Amino acid sequence: MNKRRACQAVPEAPRCPPARALFGTPLGIDIRKVVETGFTPMINTGIDRRRPGIVQIGAGITAVPMTCLVQALEAFAAARQTA
Repeated sequence: MNKRRACQAVPEAPRCPPARALFGTPLGIDIRKVVETGFTPMINTGIDRRRPGIVQIGAGITAVPMTCLVQALEAFAAARQTA
């Protein structure tokens, strides 16, 4: 995680200390900060085979589409207004 991503994270988990004096493990992503900054979180992906014992068949890194995050923030705001 770099500083740009850390500004979007919910405070770090106290039981998961930072590795090599870098950032600790974030507890989650604050969608308000993501939409405000315009930087989307990165996702680590992996695809395993159906049969056990066979190696992984794919992996990659991608970003969450901003439209999903904007819609999530709108739904979050609507839910807070009705509560």
